[in-house]
Amino acid sequence: MDPIPGQPGTGGTVNPVNVPFQLVRMSFNTWRLDETFAPVGEVRATVSYKLTQAIAVQAGYNAMIGGGIGRASRRIDYVLPMLQILDANKNDAWFVNGVNIGITVNR
Repeated sequence: MDPIPGQPGTGGTVNPVNVPFQLVRMSFNTWRLDETFAPVGEVRATVSYKLTQAIAVQAGYNAMIGGGIGRASRRIDYVLPMLQILDANKNDAWFVNGVNIGITVNR
């Protein structure tokens, strides 16, 4: 029968509470530097409609895309006993887009 944490065990020793069982403390000491070309592109389109001589309404669309980036959270291998930085997952891409509307007033 296993002793209860925080209570004296069979040898008279107290088992520590909230301590991993037989896990040796380790440290993480490694690094890697990669230089990768990360292209970024943008598309922008805007239309404007003139309501009067001084007032116009407009609407637009913006989109940006980039690639060749690597996020640290996807490149670290969190497996004991050897934490390491992986050589994979370093060519991720991202995409951002949005619509905008507005009014232009010329005085």
